[in-house]
Amino acid sequence: MDDNLEIKPIEVVAAVIRDADGKILIAKRSSDKHQGDKWEFPGGKVEQGESRRSALSRELNEELGIEIGHSSRLISIYHEYVDKSIYLDVYEVTQWFGEASGKEGQPIEWVSPDNLKQFEFPEANAPIIEAVSLPKLIKVLKPQADFDAFKQQVMNSLETGYSLLMYSPESEATHEESEYLSWLLDTVAEHSAEVLLQSPPALVRSDYNLHFSAKELLHLTEKPVAKRVSASCHSPGELFKAQRLGLDFVIIEPVLTRSLATGIDALGWPKFQSLASRINIPAYAAGGLSGKDLELAREYGAQGIVSSSLPES
Repeated sequence: MDDNLEIKPIEVVAAVIRDADGKILIAKRSSDKHQGDKWEFPGGKVEQGESRRSALSRELNEELGIEIGHSSRLISIYHEYVDKSIYLDVYEVTQWFGEASGKEGQPIEWVSPDNLKQFEFPEANAPIIEAVSLPKLIKVLKPQADFDAFKQQVMNSLETGYSLLMYSPESEATHEESEYLSWLLDTVAEHSAEVLLQSPPALVRSDYNLHFSAKELLHLTEKPVAKRVSASCHSPGELFKAQRLGLDFVIIEPVLTRSLATGIDALGWPKFQSLASRINIPAYAAGGLSGKDLELAREYGAQGIVSSSLPES
């Protein structure tokens, strides 16, 4: 392992090609290649003097016979195998020209994100599989004056298509709060969406995703039991702890505006990118963002954005 530190990692690009039905194209590596006979997301090495996007275009044309129409960054990964280390830059391709086929004789499959874990991939691909199953937008539910207003906000968000709603229950487990929470979990499940709860009270049920503040993260010694677990992070140390605990994703904040809750100044996009690139798990951006910031956020390496300012119609 120490010897690998002396060797520059191999730069590799890969594509998550997603069709109109949400299915993703995967290809099987030939048995004579590194990690042979495993499935992969199409791509390959970046040649000397070649940009990553140029390398991706070349590889997809050679391997699948398609030309990229629209792509955006998804995630960057550094991974050490026993015999080599790689830096993998992954792009999501949602528009292309031509009909994809295995031009090098490799089998290809179109697979739903939920079924990707049924295939054997190289270890470095594990964060990609998590990233493709996460949404690009997390809608934060705002406090409301009454239950009817709360219900309306939730229904507007679900009908607009948001699949992950972030909610912060009151610290006291009152009857009213329990009613809000039970209704929210039931309703969201009926719409095939999910709830991300911030520091929730003790619950008998466990059909939710769990989110911790940076302060709460520091006190964790193991990953709690939930569908997915995430945490807010502001520093490299917090990010490294989230990765050591095996959290499913992080929220890096504040990006554009100073946090009134923590007093932390806005990080800005270059700092966000620097922090997000240090870990191999998906990272969302938050803090003064709205839907119009999504494409820029993804270019800086974000899985997506977290905001209460996302439109509901």
